[in-house]
Amino acid sequence: MFKRSLIFAIISLLSAAAAYPQGWNVELAGTLYQGEVELYDIAVAGDYAYVTDWEAGLRIIDISDAAVPVETGRCDTPGGACGVAVAGNYAYIADWDFGLRIIDISDASDPWEIGCCDTLGDACGIALWGDFAYVADWGEGLRIVDITDPSNPVEIGNCDTPGGACDVVIADTCAYVADGSSGLRAISVANPDSAYEFQSFNTQGYAKGIALLDNYALIADGLSGLRIIDISADTLFVEVGHCATPGVASGVEVLAHHAYVSDLYGGLRIIDIWNPSDPEECGYYDTPGIALKTIALGDKAYTVDYGQFEVFDCAAALPVFQPSFSGCPSSFTVSVFPNPFNSTARLSYSLISPGEVSLIVYDLAGREVATINKGFLSAGSYTAGFDGSELASGVYFARLEFSNFACTQKLILLK
Repeated sequence: MFKRSLIFAIISLLSAAAAYPQGWNVELAGTLYQGEVELYDIAVAGDYAYVTDWEAGLRIIDISDAAVPVETGRCDTPGGACGVAVAGNYAYIADWDFGLRIIDISDASDPWEIGCCDTLGDACGIALWGDFAYVADWGEGLRIVDITDPSNPVEIGNCDTPGGACDVVIADTCAYVADGSSGLRAISVANPDSAYEFQSFNTQGYAKGIALLDNYALIADGLSGLRIIDISADTLFVEVGHCATPGVASGVEVLAHHAYVSDLYGGLRIIDIWNPSDPEECGYYDTPGIALKTIALGDKAYTVDYGQFEVFDCAAALPVFQPSFSGCPSSFTVSVFPNPFNSTARLSYSLISPGEVSLIVYDLAGREVATINKGFLSAGSYTAGFDGSELASGVYFARLEFSNFACTQKLILLK
């Protein structure tokens, strides 16, 4: 099989590779496993990481102590476990030639398969949105599965793609597929039973991973590194930025305007994308294995490095004003840029779960001066502008509230 052959070919090259500095602005905080696994993908929810193991299915890892991650449970799958997404009490596994597998994870020590749906191709990546699972089905494009009843998932629609569908993300009624040699494919899924491609962009490399931020699609483009595509106009996608990486860009995660690229033998690369037209690497760690996928939460990054699970402290690679909140969950972050600022600033925050969110700016006297956001938001990364042009120079505070948590970030306005 091509995918596993590529992995083993890269492993054989590692022994001959020249030594590189271990890392810059990124420190190893914790590890689990030492080569006895074949890890491909990762999802994080609460205190647990859910990782796919090609030979062993789903592994559940307690990450409440970043320095000492511990496996709590495992559920074997019949195929090669590749992609994973988590919602509520269920993990959804893209299980290569055995399609979609749904696993009940309500008991982290005893996960068990509750339902499955075979797909025509090789299920490689997966995304969830509402009542549907969207499967990047290598060789057969995008498959759309109704998961209203997890014990009886049913495929209700599909859209073929010309390349090898590796990964997929969803935004409202659009699915964006990293389609291997055919680059980025955009598919309308407004009517899941009649999905259709409406736009595409041929990247220069091999599109293996994808993430979205505002009006941009970020593509992990194999040997071509990170490509940033403006997708704001449905009629024309335009590349606006590019950042080369030393390895083979395989996965990409976005948090607060930083891209975390899993770069196979290039390890973990962190790229500042505040200016999408001029992305710049701000940190890296040369992992001992093959970095395939990463999830970033707060100042931590969790990477599946094929034969090892790793936790990284990335605080030094993030902006000076990136806050570290005591008493808040690691999935609850906010940052301000620039800070100090003159007239306008950007406030960015990320949520790993949906819920009611309030982001309000106050002055020193506690008076509300601006409501940035108030209402229900889905999980994801958000950016909003704050206009202080009518305010006096001084100190202000942005207060972010979510569920039972509240965090405050200082803003300094200088005119």
